[in-house]
This record gives sequence, structure tokens and C-alpha cells, in this order.
Amino acid sequence: MHRTLALSEDYFNAENIAKPHTYVEGKISIIPVQNIDNLAPCGSIGSSIKDLSHWVIAQIDSGRFTGKDIIPFKVLQRTRKPESIQGRLKRPYNTGHFNLYGLGWGLTDYEGKEIISHTGGVNGFVTSVTLLPELNLGIVVLTNTDQNLFFQSLKWEIIDSYLGLPYRNYDDHFFKIAEKDKNEKEKLLAAWKDSVALNISIRTNFDEFLGKYENEVYGFAEINSKEGGLELTLEHHSKLKGKLKYIGNDRFLCTYSDPTYGVKVFPFKMERDKVKSFDLYVDDFIETLPYSFVKK
Repeated sequence: MHRTLALSEDYFNAENIAKPHTYVEGKISIIPVQNIDNLAPCGSIGSSIKDLSHWVIAQIDSGRFTGKDIIPFKVLQRTRKPESIQGRLKRPYNTGHFNLYGLGWGLTDYEGKEIISHTGGVNGFVTSVTLLPELNLGIVVLTNTDQNLFFQSLKWEIIDSYLGLPYRNYDDHFFKIAEKDKNEKEKLLAAWKDSVALNISIRTNFDEFLGKYENEVYGFAEINSKEGGLELTLEHHSKLKGKLKYIGNDRFLCTYSDPTYGVKVFPFKMERDKVKSFDLYVDDFIETLPYSFVKK
């Protein structure tokens, strides 16, 4: 796997690599490659179809590649041993009997066949790798935008074809889901921007929101005055900035300098017109839960 990279610095120095894309102001646009070494165990490896085909062949062939034992099969088997129960199966067709999780693999069944799979995603990329050992079938789908469900629809089209099932047009199914989600997000963002445009009066001085805030897990955030507004900076994301605009009810709309972090509403907790804390949100693609920061 000579065209496979494991560290962000390798990306920055590499040639012939895909560029990441996401939505920026409603258009698919190229974004910078991110330093993602802090999540290296779960998403930082970049590869090619050729290299990943070698990996998948070894997985399907009990750890062998070109007739040689490369990975002990007992090691592969251990990764496929269920360790936890996942939530309800979310499939458009043909539900299975179980939905479990091993060591880095999702484990389920489909039409009586075992499926071993996992998706992956970082800023600007989403992927899927799927194994059906009984069919000697491995499927790899790589995409260079995080705004698509093709990495799922193509996988299911291939599986159904190999199983001799009817054509179901997964592209149409997943496209409708994506369009609905996109339209809902656009309507919500438009409503937030309308609130900004109203120039709603704030019940306390803007200076009350300035200062240093702490989250016991993450570390520090700081809010400063800049160009007539407020700007958020974060201790462990030195290049990331957030512009804060007031939208009423002790809430600010945060627009991040990196579009993959999204545009999110931060609710502030007030007591007697004094700021006590705020909840920081990022795009659901990165994290669905808020981080609560307490003012120091």
C-alpha cells in the first residue's frame, strides 16, 4: 500500500491527491486539507482504490495477499467479534436481524448474508468499505466531498446486483433524503440571518460577553471585540475563528471561518444580566453534542 498516507504532514507534501470539497455559501467548493492527526486512530489515513483493493482482498482471503500470509486470520476474526449493540437498522430495504459493532467494524446481515462494513469521513471526504465474505466481495467507495450520500447508494446498488435483487434506484432514495436535509438547513439559516438583520436590542452591555471561558474537557475559549462585533477563539484550534452576531433571547449566531464547522446558534446563560456560560455547537458532521463553557 505504497500510495497510502497516515499523517497530515504527508498530505501537505504529497502530489496527485484529491482535494476536499464542501458547501460554502450554497456552492460545492474546494477547502484546505486539515491537520487531523488528533483523530488519527479513527479517520486520518488517506488511500487509493488500488491500495484499498489490496487491503480488502487480504480481508476477504483470510489475511492472504498474492498467496502470502500477511495478516494472521485470527487477528482479523478478533476484529469481527461483536463487542456492543448498535441502534436500530436504518436501511431503505430488507432489514436484517442484528446490528452489532466489533473492533472497528459494523456487523450485520442482509438477505441472509454477513456484512462487515464501516464508513469514514473527515472535512471534505466521505467513504465506505464493505465486505461480504460469503460472496468473496469487497466494495470500496471514495468521494472527495462530504456533501453526498453516493458513498452509500453505490454500495447498496452493487450488493443488490451481486445478490440478484431488483433494481431499486438507491441514488433517487438517498438524493431525496439529502435534498430534504439541505432545504431544511437553508430555511433555518435564512431565519437566523433574518434575526441578525433585525438588530435586536440586547438586555446588557456587549462587554459583558467578553472574556475567557473554560470547558473542563476541552480547555479554554475566548470572546473578544473585533470590528464592531464579537469574535470567538479556541485554545486548541488556533486558526479557527467564529464571528458572533446577536439574534435575541441571549443567543448569538456563530459563523466559523472554516465552513465545515457550520453556522450555529450559541445560547448564553444569564443571571441578573451577568453572563455565566454558553453552549458551543459545531456542525453535526463533527459533533452532535454541545460543549458548555463557563465564564472565568
